[in-house]
Amino acid sequence: MLAVAASCGGEGVAPRVPTAVQAVAPTSQQAPAGSDIDAPPAVIVRDQDGAPLPGVSVSFQVTAGNGSVVPSVVTTGSDGVAAATRFTLDVVAGTNVVTATPVGLAGIAFTATGVRTPASIEPVTVSTQHAVPGADVLTPPAVRVLDAAGAPMAGVTVNFAVTGGGGTVDPEFALTGEDGIARVIAWTVGPVAFAANSLAATVTGLTPVRFHATASIVPTQVTAITSQSQTAIAGTAVAEPPAVIVRDVQGVVLTGVVVTFQVTSGGGTVVPSSVLTSLFGIARLSSWTLGTTPGANSVVASVAGLPSLTFSAVGTAPAAGLSLAGPADFASGRRIRPASPVGGRE
Repeated sequence: MLAVAASCGGEGVAPRVPTAVQAVAPTSQQAPAGSDIDAPPAVIVRDQDGAPLPGVSVSFQVTAGNGSVVPSVVTTGSDGVAAATRFTLDVVAGTNVVTATPVGLAGIAFTATGVRTPASIEPVTVSTQHAVPGADVLTPPAVRVLDAAGAPMAGVTVNFAVTGGGGTVDPEFALTGEDGIARVIAWTVGPVAFAANSLAATVTGLTPVRFHATASIVPTQVTAITSQSQTAIAGTAVAEPPAVIVRDVQGVVLTGVVVTFQVTSGGGTVVPSSVLTSLFGIARLSSWTLGTTPGANSVVASVAGLPSLTFSAVGTAPAAGLSLAGPADFASGRRIRPASPVGGRE
């Protein structure tokens, strides 16, 4: 409501009314899409004498773009000024307009151009891995850069820097492609076993994405290197004792890994029951003797944390007229001869 001056000396004084409005904030600005502009819209309202006029209601309304302005209505203060507190641009780059309109006067347009800029960065590869000390991780780190609308941005420089563990990264800088992705060629972890390694991917002004890798010797593959299906006479040893090879995630053979061998059917025996992998990553049984009853036999080879491997063998019946030597026979050196025909002589 506008103030009306009291009469003085018997003469009436014309009431003060808004007759002019001027911008007191820049009417053209630029800012990253989706952000607040630096100087929110503000106007000063004057009366017929050009003096600042308090108490005038001013409407602030978005008239272009999908941004927002707060508050929507402001009353001029004693200085005649009404100012919005925030003008937030649309997340999509382009033109945004807020019009400030005092009651009874034409409005003033405040234009702000939303510029497309990087707004977020996210990982597109695993964030935690293992690698052999001094070796490359299996999956080189990669990140995607997005604008405020969530669309990928091309041509953005991403800095990749080793932040722990003493390894190296190649390259240290990469540009995002049309898909918004920047990736390294290789990340080599440091030489110290079981040390924590870290890598940061950074775009100026954004929170970095961090990748982690442990330099450790971890078995990830166990593979049979002997036949997993054999045949032998029941109660005898197979011709080829089961053997496996153990590798890490890089395919490097690992020494000193415990491999357990266990008979799971057929009732036979294995020697020994556990084996350490050799310099060539191989663990091999000395022998696998099948059960004395003809039929199916199996042995399972296991490495902690990995799927087990099964070796199978069929125990066949001895040929007619033959008997198998037991341990005592072999120990004494006696020969086992075929049984004599019925009614015949030895």
